[in-house]
Amino acid sequence: MSAHENSGQPAATATYTTLLLSTLALSVIAEVLWMGHISRPPTTIYHLWHIALMLVVLGVRLAYQKHLAPRVARYTRLLIAGMVFCTAGDVINSAISGVEPITRKLFFAIFLFGAGYSLYVFALYHFALPVLRERGGIGYRLRWVVVAVTALVNMAGWASYVRPSVAGNRFLEVGSFIFNLTIYSLLIGLCVWYFWGRRLSLPALPVMVGGALLPISDLYLFHTWLAPDQNPAVPVFEFYAANWILYFGGQVLFALLPACENAGAQVAAPAYGPAGIREDGAVQ
Repeated sequence: MSAHENSGQPAATATYTTLLLSTLALSVIAEVLWMGHISRPPTTIYHLWHIALMLVVLGVRLAYQKHLAPRVARYTRLLIAGMVFCTAGDVINSAISGVEPITRKLFFAIFLFGAGYSLYVFALYHFALPVLRERGGIGYRLRWVVVAVTALVNMAGWASYVRPSVAGNRFLEVGSFIFNLTIYSLLIGLCVWYFWGRRLSLPALPVMVGGALLPISDLYLFHTWLAPDQNPAVPVFEFYAANWILYFGGQVLFALLPACENAGAQVAAPAYGPAGIREDGAVQ
């Protein structure tokens, strides 16, 4: 990558970050207003709005691809593919999908989000392990202990808030158990790896927060949609909106991973100018 190309990276990253965070802010403001019965849209428009937000984030991510270092771009393609699966899951979970009852929605959602989040985990592992190994120390030695502790916390949450809501549905009970024990435990654990490996840097913090919000949003969804005193076919709007804030917040914050990783890649690999002279003056 030339010095001229490298000089445009901070501007591209700033634009990427601004677009993502602006989209998140707009979404949160809208949900809060609608929760207060201020200009709440019809059901169809509401769910189309959610799908449009996911498509906007996907579009921004695709546009940012050309600004990524090759090593980063290789794995961010998987992150984008994962978000496509998640968007399909959002369509299924929406009230306009025609998929009923709620247990059938969740049946398809487990497969779609499972595929999407598995791609997140795979890409995150290839970003987190190198920086964690490079930092070394107790964080690297205890890396799998972190995942194990995360798994214990996840399973405690599952037993307390998810299992009672899916008891009696064998597929959802077993599926949600495996999902929390494996995919979600790895997702949160690897986010901790990444944050620690990046030396608790501010750019890595949203990635860790986003990775935690995604499992939390699912815990909230199962606990509220399938609560004994709720009609699962028609979830309370306020519950649905709160879940969307958690979920979409997680998606957007986790989508900052490529920006954080690309900045690290640029620092690790100084750019060369046309004459083969590095920015620090060294000759190639």
